[in-house]
Amino acid sequence: MGFLAPVLPLVLLAFAPGMSVTLSLDAPTQDVHVQWQHDKVSNEMSLSVLDDSYTRLLAHSCNAHLSMGDTSISVDADADAQGSLTVDGKSYLIHSMSEHSGGATCNSMYNEHESFFDCRVKLPAHVPAHPLDPALSRACFPQSPNGPVSGMLVARALNATDEALQDVDGHVLERRWSFPEFLRKTLREPVLVGDGDPHQHWRYVQTTGNVHCGDEGCSIGSSKGQTVSASISGKLSAWASLGFNVGSSFSIGTSTSCSGKAHQTICEWYKVAYTSYNVCLTSWKKGCHERFVIRSPNNNNQGGRYCVHGPGYCRYKGAKYWDLSNDRPGPPPL
Repeated sequence: MGFLAPVLPLVLLAFAPGMSVTLSLDAPTQDVHVQWQHDKVSNEMSLSVLDDSYTRLLAHSCNAHLSMGDTSISVDADADAQGSLTVDGKSYLIHSMSEHSGGATCNSMYNEHESFFDCRVKLPAHVPAHPLDPALSRACFPQSPNGPVSGMLVARALNATDEALQDVDGHVLERRWSFPEFLRKTLREPVLVGDGDPHQHWRYVQTTGNVHCGDEGCSIGSSKGQTVSASISGKLSAWASLGFNVGSSFSIGTSTSCSGKAHQTICEWYKVAYTSYNVCLTSWKKGCHERFVIRSPNNNNQGGRYCVHGPGYCRYKGAKYWDLSNDRPGPPPL
């Protein structure tokens, strides 16, 4: 549907050559999430281990393997996040169903630019965790202009509800601005607060229903396009571009084919680029008051599709959420 420092002495501990420890079934364990991100264009990557709440980091590296004392983790995945994950010599297939993976529960996504997976596995309970710094993920991708799919936050966001913003009907709102100028002056209308403090954000939208593959695998054929709208906070009832190269809506075209292996659940998501800007309402009596945020899709959109695997990420057609982690200041491209 994208998205870390190379050296973390407080997190990554030395792993003695040749050392191998097998996890005992009787030893205390903890559920963790192993997350892998790969930028196909720059060939940059990151591998992270987070606790089950996605709030604390156990280990991280900017390559396909890492070690935490006597515990090692490595990834052998292709460009579409398909392959295997090895933890202390035990290999897991990257698959959403534990009975087919060997015990892990994984969800993944990919497109022509990047790939990502999240696998829930068990590690020894004694492996320490540290406060999570989302900036670590971005540090692994210095050559990527827009950043990869925000892996450490995607897993949380795709399982959360959309932010409490209301989508607007651009056609109705545009009719409001056709009023004569003297009437507009008597109405409250949005204006920028300063320069609007514009920022770039992503909005993810599921564009297909869920398809459940049988024994032979399956694929999603073409599906009808759909439209996403600008969003506004609070009770603001008027949309306006206010000089930014944005629109009140963005049309997502028909989808391309997305394939899955046996017993996988697959769907398609689309990443839409938005500009957020701060506005306030004005009136001839009160001036600027009641501040709001408008988020509008960029006219020259730089988003794209993701083929998604796993019921943890495939929700329902029309599901959407905001990814505010990649908060890049500045207006949209012209």
